[in-house]
Amino acid sequence: MARPAPAAGPGPDHQRRNLAIALGVGAVGLVLVLLVVTMAWGVSRATRSHPAHGSAPANRSTPTDANGCVWRPADPTTKVDQRDVGTPPSSPVRRIGYRTMTVSTNRGALTVRMDARLTPCTVASFSYLAGRHFFDKTSCHRLVTDGIYVLQCGDPSGTDVGGPTYVFPDEIARTVPFPRASGDGLVTYPRGTVALANSGKDTNGSQFFIVYRDSPIPPSYTPFGVVTKGLSVLDKVARAGDDGAYAPDPGGGHPKLPVVITSLTVS
Repeated sequence: MARPAPAAGPGPDHQRRNLAIALGVGAVGLVLVLLVVTMAWGVSRATRSHPAHGSAPANRSTPTDANGCVWRPADPTTKVDQRDVGTPPSSPVRRIGYRTMTVSTNRGALTVRMDARLTPCTVASFSYLAGRHFFDKTSCHRLVTDGIYVLQCGDPSGTDVGGPTYVFPDEIARTVPFPRASGDGLVTYPRGTVALANSGKDTNGSQFFIVYRDSPIPPSYTPFGVVTKGLSVLDKVARAGDDGAYAPDPGGGHPKLPVVITSLTVS
C-alpha cells in the first residue's frame, strides 16, 4: 500500500573530486591516460550510486535511462484504484532549475520548492500530473500525530491504494537526510519536507506526504520538495487530530479536519 508506515515506512520504529591527469607523450602515455580516466569515471559512478553510510539502501537503482525517466506500469495489486491520465513522455527531462508547486486546499495554500537537479523524474511526473488536473478535488487521506508527524495526500481515490497507471524509480541518493546518531537506521525528515510515499522500492506514483514536525523515518522515501509557505495550514490540521482509522499499522487516520486539494499546479 502506498503509505509511509512504521518499520516498512515512516514510523517511530522506523548529497569532486578534482581529477588532474598529466597528459603523457606518445602512444603509451595516451593509453595510460585513457585507462586512468576510465577507472576514475567508474569510481565516480559507483560513488554517486551509493549514498553515505546509513542514508539509503545500497542497492538503489539508477532513476533514469539513456532517454530520460523510466515510467513502468503500476501493479494493479498494490495500486488498486488507478486513474488513467496517460504516461509522461520518455524524452529527456529538464534537470536544472527550481520549480514551484502550489497546493491549494480548502484549509489554505502551501507553496513547495522543488529542485529539478536533484529529483528530475519526480519533478517531471508531478508537472505532468498537475497539467492534467490529476490532484484536483482529491483529499489528504491520512494524518499521523504520534511518533512521526505527516499529512499524506495525492491519492485520487482517497483509499490509500490509488494513483496513476504508472510508477517510477526512487531518487534518493542526493536528497535523503543523513542518518541519526542513534544508529537505529532511521533518518530525520525535517519539518517542511515533502516526500514521495510508496509501497516498496521504485513504486512511486502520485502519493506524497508533508512533514509538519521533525520525524524519524526510514530512508526509503524520496524527499523532493520543501514547503516555503503555508506550514501553518498543516499545524492547524494536526492540532485537530485524526480518527485512528489506520491504527495501529501503519498508524494515524483520516484528519478530523478534512483537507481537500482544490488544485495543484507546477510552475
